[in-house]
Amino acid sequence: WDHLYILADYDLDVDAPYPFPTKEELAQKPNRMDYPSFDNEYKFYGKSILQLIDRAIELEEGEEKDALIQVIANNMKKSYNVYNKEHVQDEVIFRHLKELSQDKLDLTGIETLDKSKIYHPNRNKRNNHKKRNHHSQKNRKR
Repeated sequence: WDHLYILADYDLDVDAPYPFPTKEELAQKPNRMDYPSFDNEYKFYGKSILQLIDRAIELEEGEEKDALIQVIANNMKKSYNVYNKEHVQDEVIFRHLKELSQDKLDLTGIETLDKSKIYHPNRNKRNNHKKRNHHSQKNRKR
């Protein structure tokens, strides 16, 4: 309804289920939203990692807590690699996790972090052009 009213240059006489906006309301700029400040040495981990760390600290000892700590550490390694574009040793991630958790998380159950292909840069392995040329040469009439 608002769009129709605006397209009609506010000169439309219809009964709408709610009041139409005025020209002044539409011309008014929205208030600027504050961007959350993140005063942390490890900005590249993001706020969600900090929230997960806080959640892990609250959990009781057990399998669920150990699994969450493992997930947090793996995500931290992934974030570190995306931000720094270099290989990171697991010990660095463990040290950062201890600092961010203020030594409240027990990391003794974690020996290594995932060494997934996700940490390697994507390589384009497609070679369709060469295959096509080779194929066309092969079937060429002589």
